[in-house]
Amino acid sequence: MICHSIKIAFRNLKKYRIQTLLSVIGLAVGFVCFVLSVIWVRYEMSYNTFHRDADRMFLLRHIDNSEKITSWMPAPLLRELKEAFPEIEEICMATPSRKEGLNILTVDSAFLSMFSVTLLAGSLDFLNPSGNQVAITRKLADQLFPEGDPLGQSLDEVYRRGSVVGAILSDWSTHTNFPADIVRVESAPAGWAYQSSNIVIK
Repeated sequence: MICHSIKIAFRNLKKYRIQTLLSVIGLAVGFVCFVLSVIWVRYEMSYNTFHRDADRMFLLRHIDNSEKITSWMPAPLLRELKEAFPEIEEICMATPSRKEGLNILTVDSAFLSMFSVTLLAGSLDFLNPSGNQVAITRKLADQLFPEGDPLGQSLDEVYRRGSVVGAILSDWSTHTNFPADIVRVESAPAGWAYQSSNIVIK
């Protein structure tokens, strides 16, 4: 019975060659689109997964006056959110930017409790917003100072005049919303009108 059905199927395929060809092509295109969609969704869902508790980390966004969705927030919102929502365990300012081809991540003092990063050398003095110390990743340290000790070295030529390396941090993946070669801590602006911060909550 099975052999008979297979024979009839092949006869129909031969009889309707163009329809068969179009069906096979359509099926192949459908499979390719499905596989590419799965790969894309998996890629998008894997952002920041190298951080601990990544599934509970959220970047806040809102609709601005021009009806565009943006992640730029006024810094005083950090304090207001923490007071209004006790279920927020951690809240941190983390604003990425680029300068001279380097990824600069501007954070506040809650940085280490939010992100999975290891202090490899130096001290936590770079977390003092009134100081001139910044932290750099191991990769950037090896690139800028291949021979000597990076700690205490000036970053005038690649970053900001007067800034010095105060700590070396572990590298992290570039598959993130918060790429970092240099991490600097900055006091949050006090005004509500100055929307210049990205806010991450856990």
